[in-house]
Amino acid sequence: CGYNAEPENYGIVSIRHVYSERRMWKMAGISKAVVTVIGFDRKGIIACVSNVLYEAGINILEISQTIVDGFFNMVMIVDLSEPTCSFDELQDNLNRLGAEVGVQIRIQKNEIFEAMHQI
Repeated sequence: CGYNAEPENYGIVSIRHVYSERRMWKMAGISKAVVTVIGFDRKGIIACVSNVLYEAGINILEISQTIVDGFFNMVMIVDLSEPTCSFDELQDNLNRLGAEVGVQIRIQKNEIFEAMHQI
């Protein structure tokens, strides 16, 4: 995969890769958001959330998911560049899905996190 798997070098290479991806997204004009999902684990959570995003024209750029002692936790970085609905509609659809599935789903535009790091 192109990374040096040596333990002493792996973290440094990974961090460089992340920063270069961020620069690439910024140069490409990609508008991003962070989607978080938290709740009790059950089948189909990723599929349901992914389907709502797909229907809204949203591409998943990165995804991380863990289950700890029965609790489901997922973070997605998504591309908001070409949505087929407004951000508020997407937020409402994810909230509705969260109520149906029994999880808490939150979406936040990336600008919030960038502003926090500039303070």
